[in-house]
Amino acid sequence: MTDHTGEPDTRRRILDAAERHFAEKGFSGTSVRDIVQSANVTNPMLYYYFGSKEELLRELVSVRCEEAERSLERELDRCQSAPDVMRCVALRMVEDARERGGTVRLLLALLLTDHAGDVRTRVAEHGLFVRSALGRALMRIDDSLHPETVDQVVQLFHFGLAGALLAHVARAGSEQEESLELFLQSTHQFTRLLNIQWPDDHGEP
Repeated sequence: MTDHTGEPDTRRRILDAAERHFAEKGFSGTSVRDIVQSANVTNPMLYYYFGSKEELLRELVSVRCEEAERSLERELDRCQSAPDVMRCVALRMVEDARERGGTVRLLLALLLTDHAGDVRTRVAEHGLFVRSALGRALMRIDDSLHPETVDQVVQLFHFGLAGALLAHVARAGSEQEESLELFLQSTHQFTRLLNIQWPDDHGEP
């Protein structure tokens, strides 16, 4: 009988190795050989788990989106005010970009290539999830907010966040922190659309 006790670790090592190489070399520039050597597995083992390099890419994007979604939900559950919710979303997504900046750049590049079909779909689903989770959190905190107003603010906020992440990834060093700070300042303006005051430590609205 085959021993499958090491399967989760093997799968994770393959995904982590693929992420590193895709981020450094791009999808087309990465070979299966690169991945299996880094993950310390064989070619047959990689194909057993993922079938092809394309399937590995799709699974990597799906897994990272799911991880980000679970993390965001946990953090939103702890938020007690609208400013907290919006800062939580901004900080969570920017931290993801800090930790996986190469992966974010890879996704942006892939969205413009022939490899983008399933990847584009999953990224779009992730964007919908973020907007939905943000809207639910705001309504949970203050059910007097009008749903249409919340929806409009959430959409504007999410588009602004996407632009900030693009700027963050494109810059380097201190300029990355400047782009983050500018975006966090803009969250102040978005919360004003909800007629909710910032806590005192963020200054006067």
